[in-house]
Amino acid sequence: VYSQWHKTGVEEALGIFNSDPRHQVIGGGPKILTKLLPEGGGDENGPFAVAQRLTQTLPGKDGKKNKASIRVSHVGAVTALHYDKGASMLMQAEGVKEILLWNANDLDSLYPYGPDHFMHRRCLADPEQPDPTLLPRFNNSAAYRLILRRGDLAYWPPQWAHYIRTVEGTSVSIGHRHHITQPIPPQPAPPDLILQVETTTRYAKGSGSPGY
Repeated sequence: VYSQWHKTGVEEALGIFNSDPRHQVIGGGPKILTKLLPEGGGDENGPFAVAQRLTQTLPGKDGKKNKASIRVSHVGAVTALHYDKGASMLMQAEGVKEILLWNANDLDSLYPYGPDHFMHRRCLADPEQPDPTLLPRFNNSAAYRLILRRGDLAYWPPQWAHYIRTVEGTSVSIGHRHHITQPIPPQPAPPDLILQVETTTRYAKGSGSPGY
């Protein structure tokens, strides 16, 4: 659940990505993407060409530019449960992803980290490790389940929490967020609960030395 970001050159990035299936490439340039995509990915109508066309700058709030990003991942790679302040779109160019979505009205039941925490916008609840004792309001069955295959496009409104897993790969997705209004922030999980969950159950999510 811990995310460690790397900003590297092409060869080093390829080494990191290929050495461990938990790593993902987000916003990679043409040099790295053409080496990561499946055979035929560089074709005129292949996923890279589609991604290139979709990642052109798009108009945003107050004349600002919102830019899409490309995400490349192995089978089993996970995006931890979190929410975004803007509306989101995700197009699947290659591979298959499973998405669990929770309505913004259910956000408090996911126990989100508060704005003063460095895990802000992530959630303390874990869909794969539910904790009915410490997190009794969390309910996996409240989620919508989507399967995105090549050519599919998913949209969800601001503050809809999502948990994403790559189930067939190499997966190539194009994501875009659009900020229109500033949503009301959810009720954050109290610090004592965060500490209790991170120190008494499964594994730490946001404390200790970097790791997964």
